[in-house]
Amino acid sequence: NVVTHRPALQLSLLKESGSKEVINLEPKAVSKFVEEQPFIEALVVADAYKDKVHIDWVNTLYKKIVINGDFRYFQEFKMAFSVSSALFQDLASRFQHDKDKTVEATNNMRKLLAVHLKNLPLKHKLATELGLSDILQSMSSYDSGYLSDLAKL
Repeated sequence: NVVTHRPALQLSLLKESGSKEVINLEPKAVSKFVEEQPFIEALVVADAYKDKVHIDWVNTLYKKIVINGDFRYFQEFKMAFSVSSALFQDLASRFQHDKDKTVEATNNMRKLLAVHLKNLPLKHKLATELGLSDILQSMSSYDSGYLSDLAKL
């Protein structure tokens, strides 16, 4: 479990960080580190600065998963944090307002919702809002009465 091994991870990070500066970082540098590094390293640094810096995990997840397609990052994130419906809503909102989204980002968002979002009413709502008709089509294999109720929401 990632959470129970944090002290060992912290020591490992400090020993192996090489040129990565992780001590006495300014708030912007902490945020940048969290956005750019693998999840375990990001978590250790975020945890070390938790009293001084608010980490925008939605922004980091958006960049890592939706923009870059790093679903391993998301798997590791889920081991350390509970993933709520609000997180998916925030990521979908960020995606919806992203004026520079690419086809790859759209495919990554599609995968995020189709594979990782288990809440069917929310999946239906977000797929509808984002125009991801293929997700809606794949959901048509579910009970059609249930789907028609979802469409009324």
